[in-house]
Amino acid sequence: MTDAYTLDLPTLEQWLWDAACVIRGPIDAAKYKDYILPLIFLKRLSDVFEDEVKALAAEQGDERLAAALVEQDHGLVTFYIPPEARWSTLAKRTQKIGEGLTDAVRWVARENPVLDGGSTAWISTPPPPASASCPMTRSAN
Repeated sequence: MTDAYTLDLPTLEQWLWDAACVIRGPIDAAKYKDYILPLIFLKRLSDVFEDEVKALAAEQGDERLAAALVEQDHGLVTFYIPPEARWSTLAKRTQKIGEGLTDAVRWVARENPVLDGGSTAWISTPPPPASASCPMTRSAN
C-alpha cells in the first residue's frame, strides 16, 4: 500500500465526528440523550425478551410453542415486549422512526406496569427544528 491510503488519527476522528453529526441530524447535543437512550433501552429489552423465549423454547423443545406460551402468559418472561415493539419490527421501519420508537416505549410501558413509574414525559419531547446544525462540541481529550 502507498501513503495515499494512510489515515492519521486526527483525520479519522474528524471524519467519524462529522459522520456522527450527519447521522444525529439537527438534534441539540443536550437533547440527543432523549432520543438515543430510549433506542438503547428498547434494544436491550428486546434482546432479553428474545433470549428468554429461546430458553423457554429449549425447555419446551419447540419455538412456536414457546412463543405461544409467552403470548398467553406474559409472566413467563421478565418483561413482555409486544410484537410491534420488538427490535426485529422496529429495525424495519423506514419512515416516522421517532414516532415508532415513542409508540414502542408506550406499548412496553403499558404491558409492563413496573416500568411505567408514572414518568414517561421523556418520550414525548418534540424534535428540534430542521434548520439546526451540528452544535456538539468536542472535548480536547
